[in-house]
Amino acid sequence: MATYYSDHFSSDGISRTTRDPSKFPDVGLGASKTFNKIVHVTALALTTDVIRLCSLPSSARLIDLMISDGGEAAAGAYNVGLYKSEGLGGAVIDADLFASALAKGGARVDALIEAGTITKMMRGDYLWKMADTGDGTFTKDPNEIWDICITPSTSFTTTANSFLAEVKWILGT
Repeated sequence: MATYYSDHFSSDGISRTTRDPSKFPDVGLGASKTFNKIVHVTALALTTDVIRLCSLPSSARLIDLMISDGGEAAAGAYNVGLYKSEGLGGAVIDADLFASALAKGGARVDALIEAGTITKMMRGDYLWKMADTGDGTFTKDPNEIWDICITPSTSFTTTANSFLAEVKWILGT
């Protein structure tokens, strides 16, 4: 009978067949405090606009990113991605890291994995590592504040559209 160890105990984090008795889980994983944000926004946005939902540290471990739109207009599509905070210049990191050309329609969507860049197995990984999977080029945590943003991929033309974002994360270590 074989025994396998999670990344909390594995001696090398790869083979997972040997345990390092001195290894303890990161504080953020072993005894984590979960943070939740519920964000509402309404905008008549064009493809050149950015809708900033909320800010997270680049060291956050993102667990859930659920987005609902109010269904006001059937036309329109949007991306969900990462931007540096406005205090850091507001530059795009990856505009469609989480969701790409997501059609409006009122449904609640698991935006974290919608685009396919972030997989189910990456849920709970550091935000900066998720960004590195997309368009980012990060080899370590830049210790910055980043914004989760919506950008229309087709304009919301005739009426303002509302969004609700549910963001769940733990602080990394």
